Amino acid sequence: MTSARVTSSGGRLTEGARLRIVMHDSGGDSTFEPQVQVADAGVELRWLGKMGPGWIADGQHRFTVERLGPHRVRLTQSERFTGVAVPFAQGVLTSRTLPQFRAMNEALAERAEALGS
Repeated sequence: MTSARVTSSGGRLTEGARLRIVMHDSGGDSTFEPQVQVADAGVELRWLGKMGPGWIADGQHRFTVERLGPHRVRLTQSERFTGVAVPFAQGVLTSRTLPQFRAMNEALAERAEALGS
């Protein structure tokens, strides 16, 4: 994920807000506009992206923060895909989407470690 911004009126990251997220891979940029389901600062951010009317392919993306001690947290990123098209898109999800999530995790870890030193 190379950028994410709130696009709904008010510009606040709250439940029901719309986002515009850009992901980048070897095939170029892809953009999607999910709706926020949970926005609990320092605890959880979850959104749902839909392809089509909702039963074709949905992706529920989730970030959770777990406090491990003073100045230490664990960030977990997960995605759950559902819908009739998901079995047919499994190869693309594995080969293109998963590496994008890993790259974002690595970049975030590098930034967090730089801030902590």
